[in-house]
Amino acid sequence: MKKKLYLVLLAVLLGIGQATAAKKPKTVVASTLRLPQSEIFYNEGIAAMEKGNYDEAIFKFSASIQEDAKPSKPYYNRAIAYMNSDQFAKALEDLDAAIERDGKCSECYLIRGKINYQLGNTPEAAADMTRAVELNPGNLDARLDKAAILQHNEDYDGAVKEYGEILAIDPKHSTARLERANCLQHLQRFEEARDDYAYLSKDGAEWQARYNLAVLDWQASHDTASCIGTFNELVEGHPDQAFLYNARGIVRFQTGQYEAAVEDFKQAILLDKDYAAAYCNCGSALLKLKNYEESLRHYDWAVSCDSNYGEAYLNRAIVRELLRDEKGSCSDLQRAAKLGVRNAWEYYQKQCE
Repeated sequence: MKKKLYLVLLAVLLGIGQATAAKKPKTVVASTLRLPQSEIFYNEGIAAMEKGNYDEAIFKFSASIQEDAKPSKPYYNRAIAYMNSDQFAKALEDLDAAIERDGKCSECYLIRGKINYQLGNTPEAAADMTRAVELNPGNLDARLDKAAILQHNEDYDGAVKEYGEILAIDPKHSTARLERANCLQHLQRFEEARDDYAYLSKDGAEWQARYNLAVLDWQASHDTASCIGTFNELVEGHPDQAFLYNARGIVRFQTGQYEAAVEDFKQAILLDKDYAAAYCNCGSALLKLKNYEESLRHYDWAVSCDSNYGEAYLNRAIVRELLRDEKGSCSDLQRAAKLGVRNAWEYYQKQCE
């Protein structure tokens, strides 16, 4: 703001000079107006950051702070530069300093909350997002992050309320509506979830909502043809989305189309080599086709991707039992039981003790 003021004053001075020059020639005196050195360094830091030169930006903001440590903005912007350089501890220190100088900086709390969340400091992140919203109720980014933290903590009622606040401000906020629907689905408030998905699915604009709506409708009516038809359209429009193939494979599996399901699961795996659920699902479809050796390999890959995948251990135990590997089967049952898989301990006691 001060830089703009300087430019306006300079323009006025030049204008006066031109107006009086016609009356009487006078010596032109160079203007002595100059920004404080701290602001010069600050502006240079902003310019460097806009170009993605974060190291230079950090240097310039540090120079600005050395000249004048009172303003909060150099600390805030240096924190952004540190964050973009993955120097999170230093970014948090600067945000603390910025908040100490300006306790009403909603964006300071927002960015500090984002960093805390990324570092796994969930309670601190939640407190920061709440404060950011208190200071600026219209800060939709802060509201969205606050709702996401509530959702992550499985406080679905709280998240639904927060997403609703966002939609009251901006009814067309697609992310808030999609995530609210997901939370409503967790709460088994299916009709309300369906309304949100249907709103987003108008004209096929929000394809993730179309996917969720198809799943909900299929669960309610078991109209496989309609569900598969929607999935076919989605796969055609988004062939790089592994989870769409996995989802279509699940519907095909649950309706006895095991060979088609295997094709879908394998396509999902081609797109995502670490997709543990697709490996496990493919193993289950192959098990139904009595292709035990290949089924076993897919369960092996599933647990190599996720060593805590309890259901994969349970399913592998079944295949190993069929292949007469009783020791391996019992080991997998024991592992599944320790991971809390339902009925795994009961099976272990019956077959292994």
